[in-house]
Amino acid sequence: NTIKRNYHNAKAHGNDPYWTGKKEQPGGRPQKINRATLVEVTNQLDSGELCDGAHAQRCHFPDISEHTIHRNLSEVGYEGFVQLKKPLLKPEH
Repeated sequence: NTIKRNYHNAKAHGNDPYWTGKKEQPGGRPQKINRATLVEVTNQLDSGELCDGAHAQRCHFPDISEHTIHRNLSEVGYEGFVQLKKPLLKPEH
């Protein structure tokens, strides 16, 4: 009976022998920054309202670490640094 039941379940669900009938839920810890807020921050970065990730962290996420902000912005495709200014060169250099 067990073999027959498993065979029919596998045939009914695309030959997946591991089908359990449970809905798949995303595993792991929930993210601190939801996607809607991240999209809003990226739009503000594009428009120039925010200058970098540290500014976004101070304005929108004061209780979330800068590392988390950096990781989330890099997942979306933003560079994680601000380019340093070129040092002033003196004529003797």
